[in-house]
Amino acid sequence: MRDIRFKCYCGSCGFRCCHFNNLGDMPLIFPWEKRVLEENTDIELYFTPEVVYQIGRDSYLVVLYRWIIKGYCPFLTKDGYCSIHDLKPASCKMFPLIYGWGDSSLRLSINCKWVLDNLKDLKDINPVYVFEEEFKVLIEIYSILSKLDKIAKSRNWIKMRYKDVKTVSKLVELNDINKYDD
Repeated sequence: MRDIRFKCYCGSCGFRCCHFNNLGDMPLIFPWEKRVLEENTDIELYFTPEVVYQIGRDSYLVVLYRWIIKGYCPFLTKDGYCSIHDLKPASCKMFPLIYGWGDSSLRLSINCKWVLDNLKDLKDINPVYVFEEEFKVLIEIYSILSKLDKIAKSRNWIKMRYKDVKTVSKLVELNDINKYDD
């Protein structure tokens, strides 16, 4: 087995990580990341609530938005650079790792050419070692979502996909998880 560490091909793959055809491949982002993106561009961006907690009869707390991107990311420059590199959301920073919010699973994106090129070598290697920087971001996301799940359980909130919500009278965003701590 060879020593293997993730190294982005930096565009020689055709920027497959920054191109979206399917809704399910589009990034999930936290509300504060959505605001950062909106505040730092004149580009019209589109988001839809994706993961919510029912916190009252018809009230919901938005935890994750789906960033609707059709084609290439609007922040990908003609030269192939990310124009918001320092501001990009966690889901972009941890790519090609994908966190399954519903089952807390860890997946690898086959939209990443590096992953495809190294797939047979990746089967028996600890992803923490291979994707060191990306895994740090994943741990941050996992910590936030785990803490929120614990709070939700103590308050009898119900986690669900927004598309399954029937009636909404109030939709609030998760801004500061610490405000929900008891």
